[in-house]
Amino acid sequence: MRLTLDPAATEFVRNKVRGGGYARPEDVVNAGLRALRQSETAGDFIPGELDSLLEEGEQSGRNDPTYSLAQVITELRVKSESKRNEVARRTGLRKTT
Repeated sequence: MRLTLDPAATEFVRNKVRGGGYARPEDVVNAGLRALRQSETAGDFIPGELDSLLEEGEQSGRNDPTYSLAQVITELRVKSESKRNEVARRTGLRKTT
């Protein structure tokens, strides 16, 4: 399979390979596909974000037993949206629905 990427995406992939995080451009694309698959199955989270948010929620419940599950979920959703927006601003990538 051959893919054609726009110039910004091509430069992004090249920078990831140059930075040493990935050996080949294919590895960058595969990582992106894994992230997409994760977001489609586990919600719209960046890699590792869901685990972090769940741990934060568990800790907050331990620190304040009067804190309701609904409050935890609401706060996690707000923080998650904020983080996604921050990532989108930094990378120049926008989520499409």
